[in-house]
Amino acid sequence: MPKLTIRTRLHSGETLASFCSRLAAVNGRPKARHFCADMGFSFQDVVDGSDSALSRLAYLTDIDVKSLRESAIRRTADGYEADGQRVTRNLMIRNRLRLCPECLAADMRSQDEHPLARAWGRRKWLISFIRTCDVHNVSLVECSVQQEPSMIHDFAATVKADHGEILEAAKHSVVREPSAFEHYLLDRIKGHIGAAPFLDALPFYVAARFTELLGAVVTRGLKAPIRGFSGDDWWQAGTAGFSVTSCGEDGIRNWLSEKQASFGGKTGDVGGRALYGRLYETLAHDCDDPAYDPVRKLIREHAIDTLPLGPGDDFFGPITDRRWHSVQSASKDFGLHPKRLRKLLIEADVLSKDAATLANARIMLDAEEIAEFIAEIEGTVSAKEAQELVNAPRVHWGILVDRGYLAPHVGAGAKHGLQFRFRREDVSVFLNRLLANTKQLTDQESELCSIPQAVRRANCKTVEILDLLLAGKLERAFRDPSRHGYMAVLIDPTELREKTMLEDHGGLSLREVERQLRATTNVVKALIEHGHLSARTAVNPINRCPQTVVMPDDLARFQQAYVSLMNLAKERGEHFRKVKNELNSRGVEPAFVADLIGARFYPRAELQ
Repeated sequence: MPKLTIRTRLHSGETLASFCSRLAAVNGRPKARHFCADMGFSFQDVVDGSDSALSRLAYLTDIDVKSLRESAIRRTADGYEADGQRVTRNLMIRNRLRLCPECLAADMRSQDEHPLARAWGRRKWLISFIRTCDVHNVSLVECSVQQEPSMIHDFAATVKADHGEILEAAKHSVVREPSAFEHYLLDRIKGHIGAAPFLDALPFYVAARFTELLGAVVTRGLKAPIRGFSGDDWWQAGTAGFSVTSCGEDGIRNWLSEKQASFGGKTGDVGGRALYGRLYETLAHDCDDPAYDPVRKLIREHAIDTLPLGPGDDFFGPITDRRWHSVQSASKDFGLHPKRLRKLLIEADVLSKDAATLANARIMLDAEEIAEFIAEIEGTVSAKEAQELVNAPRVHWGILVDRGYLAPHVGAGAKHGLQFRFRREDVSVFLNRLLANTKQLTDQESELCSIPQAVRRANCKTVEILDLLLAGKLERAFRDPSRHGYMAVLIDPTELREKTMLEDHGGLSLREVERQLRATTNVVKALIEHGHLSARTAVNPINRCPQTVVMPDDLARFQQAYVSLMNLAKERGEHFRKVKNELNSRGVEPAFVADLIGARFYPRAELQ
């Protein structure tokens, strides 16, 4: 068959059905189906993007078949693929005439085409989510024409036959700019992505439908009557939904959290329908398309992350793990009365003042923490009760806990102020250890005293007494039968003093230095202060207080190097004035400024 001599051009963005329809019109065939039959292929195959039909059409029109394939709307198992994007059948408008009246008017004014082939159908008009013309900033309209089956998809024939209906429908078009949502869809059709990665990863129709469903809840509430939505209603829903979905997973999670927050003051059961309304209903019950699974997964994971859901609950499928408990669910799982559990949580500062005002079903608790909390809270006592059981004074009780002699048991409650709750069994074990190395007191012995008294009398630390006692190193340790616990322990302070005395530092006290130098206290202090006599600070082995000492070697070196006027006079057996006058006559000066030291010291080297 020869190629066609009468042709029309294929517009960028035009449907192949429209192109074939206009081609039939200019070749004198009013209906595209008849024209295609004459050419040896099916018009429906052109509509469906069949390779054989496209190859035949490419030959007849002398157009590169690649260009025809790029313009084709291909039928798939579950819908269509156009411009590289998947759209399900119910979301493509192919059986009704949908158009921009301004575009159509501009087409009809064009002088470049045959009058029967001027108006052409755009692929973007067939996508239900696009409701505004991005060229003329007006809303698209649908014509309520009654087409016979042979006219479906036949754009040129329909425009010619229903011109009056089209003019009437055009009156309902309103002026408005395309929304950010529509711009995103149009950009995606053109292959421009990257501005909304979460949506980009979803099939085109899933990203669009999810955005509109979410927006319907935003604009019309949980019970949005979506079955009765007009085109303008969906346009508003898409605009509102895109402000959320374009922000990706974080933006969607934030919106979900806001819906949950508004539910916090209610007392009904937590569920997808109650929280997210039509969005959840549609995804859970009205649509089983697995392409929506990433959306369901996001909402499900957020719900599990933020709601008291667990085994026995259903949220886009059965819940197998639990991350959060409410007071109500925890009380059921662990068999505790909710009032008692709430009281324990308040005492432990787990519940803030704001949270404590919520209903039991709305108070959120970490599932692992609450399980550990309840497991460990049983059989434990408060710090005050434990101190009474141990019978230790406040200061000594603090030492027992801080130094780990008696450790708190409730690790899960540590961050909530429960670090000082103790297990009764641990208290009993500690008391048994404490008294295990004591003897029963039979006779009253005046030297024995309690641990707090022994600390003062022996000048030692409580931990030293406890370490010796627990290690069985005190021979005279007794227990008073008239008392219990910590205060029942009686110790001999003399024995304790001997076993806790520190190692001698080996230095001389300032009093001993005074005696050996035969000098006053002020003179010795002055010698040290001005650096003439070396000294250091050491701990007294008996009273454990810091003291200034002079090491024997340092004192010996000082005495070998210097001698006081009084000691020199005594060594010579002469009156100190005579010695002083003789030294002055020989020009021997004191080694140090006498007025600063308070005494005269001479260098022995100058006295030879």
